[in-house]
Amino acid sequence: MSVIQVNSQPSDKRHEVSFQTNEYRKTILRRSYSLILQKDEDGRIVVRSPDLQGVVTDGADIKEAIRNAIEAVDVIVEVRGLDKDYNLIIIQRPGV
Repeated sequence: MSVIQVNSQPSDKRHEVSFQTNEYRKTILRRSYSLILQKDEDGRIVVRSPDLQGVVTDGADIKEAIRNAIEAVDVIVEVRGLDKDYNLIIIQRPGV
């Protein structure tokens, strides 16, 4: 099971989400991946990651889009054999 932590300022459009497995490690440098949220012409929230090729998903609202993006990142991280402890930096484009 992972712990999700979201760090952001109330008026900030940039959020950082951290994932940690049950094993706590004090001195670890986690890889960070950016997720960019923007609205498409149909009003859906599209999420792309410039850091992880293949992460492109969407949702009816921000919560659904982020949930789908987290699932996509998890799959790609596992398939590529990357470290499962990582940070997600969520960037909202204007209009989201």
